[in-house]
Amino acid sequence: MRKARKSVGSEGGHERWLVSYADMLTLLFGLFVVLWASKQDGVSEKVVQESVVSVMQGKESEVVSQYNALPLRIKSGMTPYVKKGLLEFSISNKYLEVIVFNDNIFELGSAELSYKSTEPLFMLSTLISDIENNIIIEGHTDNLPITGGRYPSNWELSSARAASVLRFFERKGVSPKRMSIVGHGANKPVESNHTEDGRKKNRRVVVKILRDM
Repeated sequence: MRKARKSVGSEGGHERWLVSYADMLTLLFGLFVVLWASKQDGVSEKVVQESVVSVMQGKESEVVSQYNALPLRIKSGMTPYVKKGLLEFSISNKYLEVIVFNDNIFELGSAELSYKSTEPLFMLSTLISDIENNIIIEGHTDNLPITGGRYPSNWELSSARAASVLRFFERKGVSPKRMSIVGHGANKPVESNHTEDGRKKNRRVVVKILRDM
């Protein structure tokens, strides 16, 4: 009995469309993820545009790649200071933040950087000077009222401390166009102000490196 002849090129032909279909689904999924990300706070139009191009080209954008590599760079460079209790850092989906405690960089009631702050802040400046992401520097205080001195309230003191860190970063090569400051006074405590240890935690400067550019 003669076997039926297979037509040339017919082998696997009915499965070829699956490859293109799978590629299309991958691209659509990536596009939907990018469109969803565009609705999130802290994500700029430029990042979204680059991400769309990256999805279409099947690669990660340079901006996203730099930001994703930043936590490891920060951890590698700042670990010695974390171990000494000079600072902490954390990561969220909107920003990477480095928390520097005021007792390590400022004298009580002052906004002038102390000699103890030079080394960790210099190291941090080298890690963030070559990226393009925006940076917000926040000043925080405890709730003890200020009596006399240069600053009439904790509002002015917290803002002045944030500005001192900004000026230090600017001198070390961080672009001032990327930076801004916020003074929160005593309004965003992370610990209770009823204890000295809690007040020490609340007296801090937070450097936020945004995912947005």
